[in-house]
Amino acid sequence: MLSALRQNPHIHAAMTSLVANLVTTLLRGMSQENEGAVFIDNDQRERVLKAAGEAFYADFTRTSWNAARSQQNESNY
Repeated sequence: MLSALRQNPHIHAAMTSLVANLVTTLLRGMSQENEGAVFIDNDQRERVLKAAGEAFYADFTRTSWNAARSQQNESNY
């Protein structure tokens, strides 16, 4: 697929993620676009973003990831 994208510059690919959307929204809220951002330092921003990722994936263990992948692979055949 990557080679097809390289051959045709009119084709674009993007990846979407619930976590990416969440992080983008959090970053925007903690950026200079928000007047309250002056009260948030970089260490706090980092902790907020890390906490969001950890909370999102808290119930998503490596075992469940592997099980989901194997089920998907089985359904493709």
